Amino acid sequence: MKIRELLKKQKLLTKKILLVNYHMNLLNCDVLELTNKIPALKDKSQEELSNFIVNIFNRCDQDSPNYDSKLDLEMTRFGMKTDMFIGGHCKNIWSYDTFSDDYYGFGDEVTSIYDDYIDYDTKNKTK
Repeated sequence: MKIRELLKKQKLLTKKILLVNYHMNLLNCDVLELTNKIPALKDKSQEELSNFIVNIFNRCDQDSPNYDSKLDLEMTRFGMKTDMFIGGHCKNIWSYDTFSDDYYGFGDEVTSIYDDYIDYDTKNKTK
């Protein structure tokens, strides 16, 4: 079950939570993943789990007096699954030394980009 479904079932899904979720993507995560990440939640009821999740969202809201930047960062990493990606790209596909992302799933060699820039820059210099 997704966290969104759990909060809907408990009638705890609010617009404020949806706004905070915008940068975290936590609502799309599975409840089981969260309980695996935080072992203390394994034996909790759905109501207790829902209240705990709402508390997480409250502590990750920058407008809240209880804002916790470390928790916000950790929950964003968890929700966006950045532990599987480096710089938004899969470790197995991209190499930092030779490719630059063009945001369409293809890459240009960084050395070619630099070479083109140097060639263009030196041609346009006045003597």
